[in-house]
Amino acid sequence: LEFRMQEILVRPGSPLAGRSLQEANLREERGVLILAMRNTDGTFDTNPPSTTVCQVGKVLIAVGTDADLGALLTWAA
Repeated sequence: LEFRMQEILVRPGSPLAGRSLQEANLREERGVLILAMRNTDGTFDTNPPSTTVCQVGKVLIAVGTDADLGALLTWAA
């Protein structure tokens, strides 16, 4: 099993926008783990708590398989 990292931009209208990581349930539903979030000012929040909200303009740093990350990118678009 091979894993890779992927950046996912939270865009307006994305199903991630305005939801907490807990609500998005990405680990259980999408098979990916969020390692960090890059804020709009360029700073990073590493190991973000489940209460962290995915705000438009933030970038999620995720790890998972190619298939899981590809599915997440399609879903989050």
